[in-house]
Amino acid sequence: MGNKPDVGAKIYLIDGSVNFVLRDEDFLFSNGEYLIVAANKENKTTYRIVHSTVADGNGHYEFKGVAPGQYTLVAISSHARGKVQAEILGKVLKKSLDLSPGSTVDVSHDFGMTYY
Repeated sequence: MGNKPDVGAKIYLIDGSVNFVLRDEDFLFSNGEYLIVAANKENKTTYRIVHSTVADGNGHYEFKGVAPGQYTLVAISSHARGKVQAEILGKVLKKSLDLSPGSTVDVSHDFGMTYY
């Protein structure tokens, strides 16, 4: 992830092109099957996880055998922390992807510094 390895970053591939906005009061977490954005139990949105992985010792990750289609890649840093509640456990990258048959996509990101 970026020019410095973000070892242990959580990477999720979400079904479809979604454009969720993380508000200051939101939490972002996964139950294994869904990525959940929630301010509280009554106010939450779930997104189906197609693939997930964790960045290796060099910050690299790979998904193989992904069917063509529209996806949203969500990466949560394991080191860089944000100022808002949604990024207390790690800064978040969201990127829409449109995969064609046989395509390879490289997504890299530098999460920058940590805020406390």
